[in-house]
Amino acid sequence: MILLSVILFPNTLLAKGLSLKFLVPISNLSYTIYIWHLLLSLISFGAIKFFFPSLFETGLAFFILSLFD
Repeated sequence: MILLSVILFPNTLLAKGLSLKFLVPISNLSYTIYIWHLLLSLISFGAIKFFFPSLFETGLAFFILSLFD
């Protein structure tokens, strides 16, 4: 609902508040965390097997990859 109201009414106080310059990096970081959390959760519970010898190395690899997003 918030996203829809910001898109439909871009001149509202809510839309202007969410587009403040200091919030943009925070939103980019939170989106990156959102994208990777499901995959990392599946890896940690063993639902997905990768060719890495340990969970630490798998997490480290995904962390490094997320830096290039």
